[in-house]
Amino acid sequence: MINRKKPLDIKFPEEMVPALKTGWMQTTRRYKVITPLWGGGVKANENDPITLIRGSSIRGHLRFWWRALRGNSDEGTIIEMRRRENEIWGSTKAPSQVKISVRVTNAGTKFQPTNFKNESIQDVGAMNSKDAYVTFPLRLGKSDKQAGKSPAVLKENVEFNLELEYPDSLKDEVEAALWGWQTFGGIGARTRRGMGAIECTHIDGVPQKPVARSDFDEYIRSNLNSWKQEGDFPVGVPHLSPRAVFKLTGSQNYQTWIEALRNIIGQYKRFRQSRPGGGQHPGRSHWPEPDLIKDCFPKKTFRHPPEHKVQGKAPRAVFGLPIIIKFKPYDYGEMQDPDETTIQGVGKIDRMASPLIIRPVHLAEGFAGLAVLLEWDPLNPHDEAYTPPGGLAVVQGKKVLYNPSTKLTPADAMHIQPLNGNPNPSTKFIDSIY
Repeated sequence: MINRKKPLDIKFPEEMVPALKTGWMQTTRRYKVITPLWGGGVKANENDPITLIRGSSIRGHLRFWWRALRGNSDEGTIIEMRRRENEIWGSTKAPSQVKISVRVTNAGTKFQPTNFKNESIQDVGAMNSKDAYVTFPLRLGKSDKQAGKSPAVLKENVEFNLELEYPDSLKDEVEAALWGWQTFGGIGARTRRGMGAIECTHIDGVPQKPVARSDFDEYIRSNLNSWKQEGDFPVGVPHLSPRAVFKLTGSQNYQTWIEALRNIIGQYKRFRQSRPGGGQHPGRSHWPEPDLIKDCFPKKTFRHPPEHKVQGKAPRAVFGLPIIIKFKPYDYGEMQDPDETTIQGVGKIDRMASPLIIRPVHLAEGFAGLAVLLEWDPLNPHDEAYTPPGGLAVVQGKKVLYNPSTKLTPADAMHIQPLNGNPNPSTKFIDSIY
C-alpha cells in the first residue's frame, strides 16, 4: 500500500502579477472606440473575430504620433530620428523597449448603416449611405454583387484596455505618443476621416473628464508646448507644432458622436466638391481639376468645353492623393468626355496621405467635430507644400498627360468660389468650419 502525503495547505493568489523591473514604469489605459471600427485585424478592411484590436497595430499608430510630436532632435536629420524611433519602438534588429498588451473588454455590436431617409441599409459604402463620403472604398460594385460578395460589417462601441511597460527614461516619449494618438488618432482604417476614433476613459483606474469647449484651445496648445523638443523636424516628416492649425465645429451640446462626425464630414464634402447647385443637377465644379483634364485634349470637343479661369492647377491635391476623376457618361457621337483620369504623385511616390485629420471629440458639453492640419517642410527645395517629392502628374492609363501645380495666386483663388481669395485650400477649409 502506497503512503500518500497530505497536500500542503497553501493559498495561492487568484491572479499572479509579475514584479515590475527596477527602473520601469507601467500604465493601464481604458479606451472606447467612439466611431465605427473599420478593420484593425489581420486582414485589411475586415474586423478580425479573434484579434479585434492588435497590439502591433497600436504600436504602429504610436510610432506615427511619436514622430509627429517628438521626432525632432538637435541634429534635425532623418537618420537621427529613425535611430531614436527604432530605439524606442523596435526594429527588425532589436525589440521595442515598450511592452504592449491589449485586452478587448467589449467586442461591440454591428454598426447599422442608414440612408438619407433614416432607413436601414446593408452596404455602408453605397451611394445613398449617410457615410458614403468616408466609406466609399467599401461600396459593392456590380461585379461584387454578381459574385455574391457580402457587404462590409463595421463594429461600434468597442472597448479595450491597453497596458504598457517601459523604462522610466522613456516616460515623456511614450506619454507624448499616447496623448497624440488618443487626441487625434484612432484604430483601423480611415482614421484621418474619423473612423475608429478613440476616447481615453480611464488612466490607471482614474476616470478622465472631457475638456470643456472653452478650455479646448488652451488644452491643445499647452500639450503641444509641453511635448515640444528643441530642434527642427526633419524635412518631409508630418508633425504638429505649438502653432498647429485646428478648429472645432459649433453646436456640439446636442450631438452624438455620429452626428458630430457626419456634420464635419458634410462640411468637408461641400467644400471639396463645391458646385453651384444640388440634387441630380449640381452643375459644374467650382474647382479647376475637371477642366485641367479636358485641357489635356485640345483637339477634342466636349459637351461642356473647359472654361475655368484657373488653368494648369490642381489645388485639391493638397488634401491627399490620388484624386480619381470620373466624368458622367453620355452618348453624343464623337463628343465624349475624357475617360477616368487620375491626379497623383510623379513616379513611384504616387500616393500621399491627407495632412488633414477630421474626427469627433468628446467635450464636457457633448460631441463636436475637430479638424487639424499636419505640417511638414518639403523634402526637396523645389517641391510644393503638401505634395509628394517631384510634384504631380495627370495620368490616364499609363500615360502622363500633364504636370500641374497646386500653387495659387490670390487672383486664382478669387476664381475658385469656396476659397474666396485665400490661396491655401487647407487653412481656408478649417477657417470655414462652423
